[in-house]
Amino acid sequence: MKKIENWLIIPALLLFFYWISNYGKTSINIHWHDTYYVLDNKALSGRFLIWLTIVFIFFKIIRARHGSINRKFAVTYIVLTLLLFIIFSLPVELDGRNLEKWSLFNQVRIIVGAIFLLAQVMFLIYYFVQLIKKPAPGGG
Repeated sequence: MKKIENWLIIPALLLFFYWISNYGKTSINIHWHDTYYVLDNKALSGRFLIWLTIVFIFFKIIRARHGSINRKFAVTYIVLTLLLFIIFSLPVELDGRNLEKWSLFNQVRIIVGAIFLLAQVMFLIYYFVQLIKKPAPGGG
């Protein structure tokens, strides 16, 4: 796998098998101010699988247009995105005795979710800048 964007295939396959397995039936509970959100892991994983596929296609478009991609940006983006998604989707056991621990993890999850969305916006900015730039000779 010489091309760095091809490494996105591995987590996409793992996520696909997680999505179709029984492990995807758990839920994520998020408390934001006075509202509780309960997210189904199966739906969240499916959406993330679609997003990984879109990112993979976008990287391929950039490579076709310019002949290469910024390796440092790609590695940083891929590792950060996968790490943040894993932290966000970790299940936490909720019982009456550990509400303080759950509250702390909930705050961490909200912060990680916001950073995750910021990383996706940064990727989209990178993608559109690469589309605006003049293509490399011999590229798209």
